[in-house]
Amino acid sequence: MKPNISDSLDGFSFAETTCMAAKRSKPKLLRILLQCSLALTMPSALALALAMQSPLANAQSEPFPGLGIRAMTQAPDVVWIKSLIDLRASDLAVEVCQVRLDRSVPESNAHAQWQMLLLHAKTAQGLEQVDWNASVDSLESILAEVAKLARVKEQNTSPRGPWVRWKELWCRRLVNQHTLAAYLAVPGRKSHHKWLLQSIRRGLDELERLEQTVSKMQPDKPLLTKAQRELKDKTLPNEITAGEILDLRGQIELLRADLLYQQSQCYPVQSDEQIAAATQMLTSIDRAKNQLPATWTHRPLLTLAQSEAELQLGRHAAVQKSMGELWDLLSKDTNSEAQSWRNAAASLAIRSARISEQWPTVEAWFAKAGGWENSPELALEHLAMLVKRELNRSESPESILRLRKGISDRFGRYWEQRADAMLVSSGLMSNSQSSRTDSSSPDTKSMASLELFRIQARQAIAANNFEMAIEKLQQAELAASKLGATQEAFAFAMQVAALLEQTGQHSAAADEFYRSAISYPESPKAAAAAMMSAWLIRNPDPKLDAESQQLRQATYLQRLKETALNWPEAQQSFQAIDLLEIQRLSSGELVSLLEFWKEFLHRASSGNTQGIERRALGRLLLVRLVTQEDWLERPLQESPLLSKLSTELQEALLQRATSKSETSPDQEIRPEALSAWFDSLKPDRRWANPSSIETISFEESDLVGRLADSWNRCEDAWQTGRLTPTQLSELEQLRELLMQRLGSRVVIAGGRLDRFIDLVRLELGSSDSELLKRGLEASISKDPKSLWWVYRSARTMQRIKGLSEKSLGWYRQMASGVAAGSEPWLEARARTIQVLEAAGEQTKARELSELVLASYPNVSVQWKSRLMGSASR
Repeated sequence: MKPNISDSLDGFSFAETTCMAAKRSKPKLLRILLQCSLALTMPSALALALAMQSPLANAQSEPFPGLGIRAMTQAPDVVWIKSLIDLRASDLAVEVCQVRLDRSVPESNAHAQWQMLLLHAKTAQGLEQVDWNASVDSLESILAEVAKLARVKEQNTSPRGPWVRWKELWCRRLVNQHTLAAYLAVPGRKSHHKWLLQSIRRGLDELERLEQTVSKMQPDKPLLTKAQRELKDKTLPNEITAGEILDLRGQIELLRADLLYQQSQCYPVQSDEQIAAATQMLTSIDRAKNQLPATWTHRPLLTLAQSEAELQLGRHAAVQKSMGELWDLLSKDTNSEAQSWRNAAASLAIRSARISEQWPTVEAWFAKAGGWENSPELALEHLAMLVKRELNRSESPESILRLRKGISDRFGRYWEQRADAMLVSSGLMSNSQSSRTDSSSPDTKSMASLELFRIQARQAIAANNFEMAIEKLQQAELAASKLGATQEAFAFAMQVAALLEQTGQHSAAADEFYRSAISYPESPKAAAAAMMSAWLIRNPDPKLDAESQQLRQATYLQRLKETALNWPEAQQSFQAIDLLEIQRLSSGELVSLLEFWKEFLHRASSGNTQGIERRALGRLLLVRLVTQEDWLERPLQESPLLSKLSTELQEALLQRATSKSETSPDQEIRPEALSAWFDSLKPDRRWANPSSIETISFEESDLVGRLADSWNRCEDAWQTGRLTPTQLSELEQLRELLMQRLGSRVVIAGGRLDRFIDLVRLELGSSDSELLKRGLEASISKDPKSLWWVYRSARTMQRIKGLSEKSLGWYRQMASGVAAGSEPWLEARARTIQVLEAAGEQTKARELSELVLASYPNVSVQWKSRLMGSASR
């Protein structure tokens, strides 16, 4: 739409309107008013020209519809508002537009125009405040505000409604454009990439509906006289002309092409997705060319858009031909936008020639177009050439940085991000160059983009601008990965994680350390990075709710597990195992513990020299010790599954030992000895004689294995009444060492180790039988539901002179508290028979034995043997 703006000012000058708006805006914008003060004494256009020559001028609003397509000719008021936006005075631009909108006649052309300019100013205002390292919520807020302003009540029935709807979509395109630049500059912003694709799809759908509306529009009949037309302009909507409808149709086509262009840039170069989007863009432009007349004023924009699509498809010859013809055609064009279009054609042709490495063509186009200051696109191409020369050692990184800063100062943050995106992707050019010339590896050759980003990161850190430093390091990482310099890329990623941790963003730092590890798993320090990731989230965060705390804990354990499994040979693997398995033991998750060790043995190489078999044996031993009393009490976890996993891990260890014995007959752990050792750990050890098999030693650093081994030896000694204070002291010391390593007291395996130590300490520390009896009775009373304390106390009394007969009461209590015929019941009866026989009560022992066997004649041979007492021996 190009309505006549001169009548829309309603008697207010540029300066007057700006001053009224400034009263409603922020004090900092007085600086802008000073620059515009000349407007009080000279025409607005001249004042604007002087203002726009100020060093403050930049293209934050990015006046072009897209990355490669030029804008339509703009009216004076549009230039006015855009100049405020370019001066980073979007707050003032919003107030100006609001003042003009409030004073314009509803449903008039002026009202629609100021509403559209208000949408633009609001969008620019929102984009100035976006933190590109934060979430995408701010982007949604901008679009929601724009949608609200575009759908005010009086606009619902306005004849200019389609233009306002187009402007709303144009604002979405502007937000998309800045988001795309931010994503290309830092491709790690995956959430922005996802949001951008969704926004483009929504924009295309809404544009399709708008096109259907516009296709049904008809121009108004001409008014009879000029006086009547002027009168109607101030009271009713201006007439809608055929030319305005044609321009709107053309704007819709250009907007569609630009959205499709944005879509193509979301995907990797020459990927199937990019080619599909570029093909769709080309089809759309071909259709627009057929529908719009050849005399349409802005038809060169379609040619530029077409060449942009052809460039994405790699048709460089077609691009050079089209841009050459357009350059010559525009040299004779009197349109005020002709020079801007010529700059666009030159930059597009230069980009095509640079990508296809037609360097003479690049130089020829630069000579035609003049200096890079003429347009931001030419500036980007000039920067790309400097990078190319730096790769050949003819330019210094400092000169490239100076040009990048010049682009930022002259054209704004958006073009700065575009420059960064070009530097990030420059690794592709370097890589393709080296592959053809067989030059040295990426680690030893010049890598311009890496050095540039490294310098910028150092400067940002020195200035305590950590956010900027992180962004530059992320860009450096991407550039390094494209060059194949994985160690450089990993180092940059680690620096990002370290900066996040330094600035107190511990969760973000943990995620970044983990991403670094899994992205570059071959790095010597990858395991350390993964371990650091887990370490940073090991402690609860008081600011989180219960559900979030639970999720954090699950993430912590998962990262410990993956650290161990992904780098089984690394030292950090065993650090992760120590933390992971104690967590499993303290929470009673024995199934998870055995599942982990099964997988770990599968991942670790058979030639591993760090004793993983011994570590696995120690864990299996500990689980056997923890579960040895499950017949007395409720198991910590599902017994059948635990038994199955225990057997599978045992078989895996035997298979591994057998495999090693075939290649190394003199290995330390022989399969036959290992098999005998497993047999000694069966649950019936409570009545079996201790075996005389050789023991298995554990490494000094393996506290869990040593603890299990010490507990096992103490258990064997306790069963036979030979446990010594030295053995108990060793077990207690190992438990304390393990607690010290963890930094806190953790209840191991549901407290089953702790209560065993308490029992033994009580037995060894009591000076006489009466004191021991009172201590055992006190322990039972503290935990009256524990059958374990009843049984173990009875066993202790049974072998103490003077307390043996006292144990009968506890065995009877034990039998009365469980189901008759169950294993605990049979155990209580067998022990009672033993006590009676030892006390000389043979008759009572025989009667009890006969009664039990008569009641349960189908018990196993082992139980029959025990229940028959001395008669069976």
